[in-house]
Amino acid sequence: MRLLLDTSALLWWLEDSDTLSENARREIDRLGNTIFVSSISLYEVALKVHIGKLTLPGRTPSDVPGTIDAAKFVRLSVTMEHGLIAGQLPLVHKDPWDRLLAAQAIVEDIAVVSDDEAFDVLGAERLW
Repeated sequence: MRLLLDTSALLWWLEDSDTLSENARREIDRLGNTIFVSSISLYEVALKVHIGKLTLPGRTPSDVPGTIDAAKFVRLSVTMEHGLIAGQLPLVHKDPWDRLLAAQAIVEDIAVVSDDEAFDVLGAERLW
């Protein structure tokens, strides 16, 4: 299975938080699954830390890529096709980060690991 962590799921995984569902944690840890983390999530984390809306106990945004690499997650960059699809998604959900994550999931045929039902409305497969 190919899974794209949304930003909240990434943060909950980093914190080993009980907020991450058992099903999501099991699939993230399952051997053979490919776990993707988008550059969009790193942008969101870095910006929110910078403006004081988020703290990362015991780490900085600069530490996150190394943690992602150590976990053998795959970095997913934003492409022009992702941007084009994100711009054409229904206007039912206006969060730009979620729209880009949904577009990446759609284009790359990856399920988004998220508790946010907005991904369903945007047309992305979701695992929670």
